[in-house]
Amino acid sequence: MTGSLCAAALRLQYESRMFADRVQIYEEVFYYDYCGGFASAYNTALNSNQTFNAQKIEIDGNQLDAAFKPSAIDQTSVSNRLPSRRDERFSLSDSSMNYAGEQLRYAPNYTVNVGYFHDFPLPRGYLRAKITSHYEDAFYADFSHTRGACQQPDIKSDASLTYFSSQGGWSIGGWVKNIQNVAATAGGSKIAPLTNGATAFLETPRTYGVRLTHGF
Repeated sequence: MTGSLCAAALRLQYESRMFADRVQIYEEVFYYDYCGGFASAYNTALNSNQTFNAQKIEIDGNQLDAAFKPSAIDQTSVSNRLPSRRDERFSLSDSSMNYAGEQLRYAPNYTVNVGYFHDFPLPRGYLRAKITSHYEDAFYADFSHTRGACQQPDIKSDASLTYFSSQGGWSIGGWVKNIQNVAATAGGSKIAPLTNGATAFLETPRTYGVRLTHGF
């Protein structure tokens, strides 16, 4: 790896709280400019993965977080990220591959997080029902955009039901993660002669359990 790392960043932020904090909005527009950043890519000529300095990488986009609390026992949250990630000057050190203008690896064009919880008051505490969902747009797991290394859009959701005691500071509840059981993510790069080939990483499948907590 050669060259030096340099970076420039521009962030514009806006935050607002309205209606006695029942509505909260956080907005951020960002731009990052990197030169000499670490990157890796598969070289089909050498049949090996190379790590090197990317000549120039730009990342820009928008981050919006909002929360709406219509009552003391309800809350909805939304988070939306719209990055535009492109490599301006990016090629292997031996000039065998040039990825200029391609989307960065593991960089979906946008992601959305949505959450909601509701509290059910009880004589000696309350029961909280909560659900969250994460949507992710398609992305590539390599710089050359191999067909087999494209991860399709997916949604992952978590849910829980927890009882919180007003006496003794303890709670007990059940939870489930990755309800849709999305368990694979595309990865790797094409390996000749499999021009559409790619590897994959297995993520945590659907899991569930019971949680007991106690404060001291």
